[in-house]
Amino acid sequence: MLLIRPTEKYLASYAEAVEEDAVHRPGAEQIFRDPAEVIETAYNEEHGIDLKPGYVRATTLWLIDQDRFIGETGIRHRLTPALLQYGGHIGYEVRWS
Repeated sequence: MLLIRPTEKYLASYAEAVEEDAVHRPGAEQIFRDPAEVIETAYNEEHGIDLKPGYVRATTLWLIDQDRFIGETGIRHRLTPALLQYGGHIGYEVRWS
C-alpha cells in the first residue's frame, strides 16, 4: 500500500470512487471531490492558497493499493474553535468497494 499526495496517475481510479459513492449513497453529500479539480484543490489547501472562510491548511493523502485508489485522509495543520468541537486534525474517507 502507498500513502501519497493526489496525482494524475490514480485520477481515473479516483473518478471511479466518486461514481461508486453516487450509486451507493444517492442524494447524500458527496464524500469525494470533483476529479477535475481534486489535485489542484489539494495543492491549494496544503499551501494555504484561496482557502474558503473557516477552512485551514490541510494535507490530502491518497491510499493506493494494487494501483487502485481506495481512500483518502486529510491532515489539518491547525484547528479552529469549530474543528476543536467537531472534525479534529484528521479526516478520512474510504471508497465504497
